[in-house]
Amino acid sequence: MNRAVIQNAPSRFVDTKDEPLHFKVIGDRTHDPTIVFVHGGGGAMDIWEKQVTAAAAYARCVVIDLPGHGKSGCPKNASYSIRYFAEAIESVLATENISSAVFVGHSLGATVLTDLYRLRSNMFNCLVALDGFLTTPPMIDKLALVSRLIRSPLYPILWPMSVRSITSGIGNAEARRRASELMRQTPRFVIQRSFAGMVNYLRSPLTGLSSSVAVAYSDRSIWSEAYRQKVSVLGTNTEWLELPGAGHFLMLDRPDEVNALIARALSAA
Repeated sequence: MNRAVIQNAPSRFVDTKDEPLHFKVIGDRTHDPTIVFVHGGGGAMDIWEKQVTAAAAYARCVVIDLPGHGKSGCPKNASYSIRYFAEAIESVLATENISSAVFVGHSLGATVLTDLYRLRSNMFNCLVALDGFLTTPPMIDKLALVSRLIRSPLYPILWPMSVRSITSGIGNAEARRRASELMRQTPRFVIQRSFAGMVNYLRSPLTGLSSSVAVAYSDRSIWSEAYRQKVSVLGTNTEWLELPGAGHFLMLDRPDEVNALIARALSAA
């Protein structure tokens, strides 16, 4: 995975109530609109390399390492709840004086963005979700069971198995290695608390957005027809893109299609 564009951009940090949060701004600061990229649990900002490389030519791109991930601080006593992550992103928006943006989230990052919408709905031109929960899925009880298991002494067995399963669909060997490395390096307490926080949040999710929504999903069975129906009425205008054969890391597996989806969301915003 070529990480040159994001890797070579200067790091910036904003002080949060716990520890510094790492982010970068790529592209002309005078560009309008702005695209804010939020990775999933166990990820980091550099998974967006292919998207930022494409989008920086026509937009200001902001990439963020969520608390406990990448180069951001990792406070041991933090909750790592969905609201905790949303407030961290809010601090970056304030620092950069961002008044509106297209928000792109992967996995847990997509769920976090629905809570950011609750805090700052006026900032959302569009929400783009990649293989992430935007509302309560039919299998919420199964997710709760998984959450309990990874908080148990079985974690050293279950988490490596989960990492292998989640990253196995990434076709590019270097990208697969990097994604696996990031997930394995994320502290155990961050994974456990963030997953539990996501499950708790999804029991009382957002029920509607006044902005448009664009979603891309793998063809995994967890994205049932019942879930699709819920998502289809979530925003003012919803585009659903299914990518057969893709793994969980859609931005790495199918970058061209994901980039096109983001560009469409931007033009429609």
